[in-house]
Parts: sequence; C-alpha cells; structure tokens
Amino acid sequence: MGTRILALIAALFFATCAPPGESVNQVRVLAGTIYVTGNEPFTRLALQAVDGRAYILKCEKDVEVMLDRSQGKKFTIRFSVIEYLAEGPVITVLSAKPVKE
Repeated sequence: MGTRILALIAALFFATCAPPGESVNQVRVLAGTIYVTGNEPFTRLALQAVDGRAYILKCEKDVEVMLDRSQGKKFTIRFSVIEYLAEGPVITVLSAKPVKE
C-alpha cells in the first residue's frame, strides 16, 4: 500500500515538471537573433527571442556550424524540448531557417 502511494506521488511530481501549458514533445517555433554566449573555450550558441528572452541552442553539428556563421542574423527556430538548466533555458533545435528582412 505504501509503495503504491509513493509511486503515485512520484508520478504526479514528474508529470508537473513541464511548465504550465507546455507539452514535453510539442513542436514549437521561436524567432530571434543568433549570438554566442560564454567565454572561450566554453561558448554556446543562443537565440535572443523577439520577446527579449534568451535561449541556449542544442543542435546537430551541421546546424551548429551554420548558425555559428550567422551570428547577428535573424532566424526562425523549430524546437521540441526546453530544458531549464542553471545557465538558462536550453532548446533542442529541430530546424533553423533565416528570416528574410
């Protein structure tokens, strides 16, 4: 009986880990400017979104190289996961497309 209650509490806890209104596997889109944050050798690519929020980007190597060469340019990023880490929110990039101005 006690094990079932503990399992139920654990399941409820993990079910509430995602921020309200966000599905864990839902594909979402953000637009903003690409920049590099951090100091060598610990730099990370990031996106400064239109709303002012910053997101660290986790992506495939080919996408990372393309975005690194596009610092200061505007992109639309499709992503599926937001991880909330000590350094800030990290998004897993599915695709990145430049915004034509």
